[in-house]
Amino acid sequence: MGESAIINPRAAAAPRRWAFSVPQLLTLVTMATLAPLILFGAGALFLWDRNERRADVARLSAHAEALAQAVDREVRGYREIVEGLASSPDLRSRQTASFWDFAQSVARHLGGHFALIDPTMQQVVNTSRPAGSPLPSARSTNEIKRAFESGSTIITNYEQRSVTGRKQFTILAPVRESGQVQYVLGYAPPTDAIQGVLKETYRPEGWFAAVLDQNGTIVARSRDYDEFFGRPAAASFIARINDSSGNIQSRDLQGRASTTSWHTARDGWKIIVWAPKDVLEQRTGYIVQALGLTALAAILMSLLASWLASRLIQGPAQRLVHAARGLGEGQTVKFAPTAMKEANAVGASLSEASELILRREADLIASQAHTNLIMRELSHRSKNLLALVQAIARQSARASSSFADFQPRFIERLQSLSMSHDLLIKTDWTSVSIKDLLSEQMRTFIDNPDTRLKMTGEHLMLKPEAAQNLGMVFHELGSNAVKHGSLSSPTGVVHVKWRIENDPTPMLSLRWREEGGPAVHAPTSRGFGTIIIEKLIPQSLHGKAETAWDAEGFSWTLHAPMESIARAGKPATGAHDL
Repeated sequence: MGESAIINPRAAAAPRRWAFSVPQLLTLVTMATLAPLILFGAGALFLWDRNERRADVARLSAHAEALAQAVDREVRGYREIVEGLASSPDLRSRQTASFWDFAQSVARHLGGHFALIDPTMQQVVNTSRPAGSPLPSARSTNEIKRAFESGSTIITNYEQRSVTGRKQFTILAPVRESGQVQYVLGYAPPTDAIQGVLKETYRPEGWFAAVLDQNGTIVARSRDYDEFFGRPAAASFIARINDSSGNIQSRDLQGRASTTSWHTARDGWKIIVWAPKDVLEQRTGYIVQALGLTALAAILMSLLASWLASRLIQGPAQRLVHAARGLGEGQTVKFAPTAMKEANAVGASLSEASELILRREADLIASQAHTNLIMRELSHRSKNLLALVQAIARQSARASSSFADFQPRFIERLQSLSMSHDLLIKTDWTSVSIKDLLSEQMRTFIDNPDTRLKMTGEHLMLKPEAAQNLGMVFHELGSNAVKHGSLSSPTGVVHVKWRIENDPTPMLSLRWREEGGPAVHAPTSRGFGTIIIEKLIPQSLHGKAETAWDAEGFSWTLHAPMESIARAGKPATGAHDL
């Protein structure tokens, strides 16, 4: 090696003039990182507060406008009712008694009262008094005169009513006859009609609202309504809200500094919505407090993290050495993450390498075991299948008079067995739906099983053994039905119905019933198919079967325990027609 590669230990260990410990360096880095964030957060909070104040004013204005629209709708509804009553045929024909009855029923439903006034200011009808009672003259107000002169509907301010003795606003509608105004129909809604609208209109918590008529009288208020109803608003305040809408800084009647918005309704009433400044600023105070606590917590946590990081940096190198030795000895390396990125990358690679080596060894052992298991299972299933094929061949041969008679029967039964196997293969040899098994077996005999095969029963998943056995039964029954039974006739059908019974253990009750075919009779000889459906399959399922040759058609019934039919833990669910 050259001289340049020689390291002088003393020179390397010589202390620097401006040396810092790891905790000190990490603390400086932490503070340098947090300082811009804190400044940025303070600036963002300032901008957010300014925007929120503007948004609060916009929300106040929107609520004032929404409340004005609600008041307009309420008054417009009353106005339409009054104008409708003013066009009553009873008034045109001067049937005041009949009109009183109708107006009284409307007033009872709406609240308030109606009054009919003639040009001499005499009240002709007033629903607040019994029919026929003497009525005083109406006060000669400018609004009533304008209603007579203009022929237009007038909305008055809140005034003391002589009949009811309460402050109410009135809707005055002219009653015309032959183009002339003969009466003015007045309707005074309930005193708290506008108060009800204000209560039903949403406002944020801590916000207030009020409604002033054209004279500046308080007619509704979200708080202290009984105290302030009918009182005039401050003249100085009224002078500041002359425009149709706007926003001002003001003090409410309780002396609280507030941000106030107003909107003028259609009939000149002012709708006021205000929020005290302490309510609006409360949110900002919460945010400032939360951000302050968050910033303090962030500083403390960052300092704690830097201290922990300084403590953790010293160990990664030793852990890497230990991990490398473990890998060489064939052990599983577990490298806990540290604060050093490079050490984490190397440690993770060593850990992955050790797991990969061990996984390959385990996969090799598992693969060999799985192969052995598959071979044993294949051998077992092949033996069972061969035994079943041998039994089919032997019994088919016994029932056949010649090879020509034996061959088609044997091939058909093998095909039936193949269909059941195809369904089992689709489900990884786990289970087969009895509906799918029936449809597939019957597809050999009829083009569209859904039209001539009527299935009724619960959703039932069959064991592989049960699927094979029942598949053979369905094949034999279908073959017999096509040759001699209902399916030999164009209009014949087969009904298959099954259900689960508990007597006392779960039992499957399955019935094959044919109808619509030719008359059937009990066979004089017993072939292999008869043996299958009457003995072999019922016995293999630990059950019993019954056959019947009734006048309506052939039927076959099977009773077998569910433990031989369906897998444990997969019961039938819900009866339905299929």
